[in-house]
Amino acid sequence: MAAAGPAQLQVAFEDVALYFSRREWELLSRPEKQLYRNQMLRNYQALVFLGSSGSTPDLIHWIEVGEAELWIRDAEAPGKAPGQRAPPQQGLGSREKRGDRVNVGEHRR
Repeated sequence: MAAAGPAQLQVAFEDVALYFSRREWELLSRPEKQLYRNQMLRNYQALVFLGSSGSTPDLIHWIEVGEAELWIRDAEAPGKAPGQRAPPQQGLGSREKRGDRVNVGEHRR
């Protein structure tokens, strides 16, 4: 009988990222916004450490360039499709969404 290896799990940054609407973002305090930025960076760094490759996710790009407003356009906005991103001066930019995945359980020290 063969020994079972570690469980394999496909994870992309989008699976562990959290997004806020403009209304939700405005309800956060300054320390909560900073905690959010730090945690999203840690999530991304963990995936890179585990072997994720590919383009930098939009959210990480906007955090790294110092974007102050990290919300996505509300799905209820008139004339806008659900999940459509706001222009940079109004929140997250419109860079293409990526789905790079990494196998969790594959990495060994």
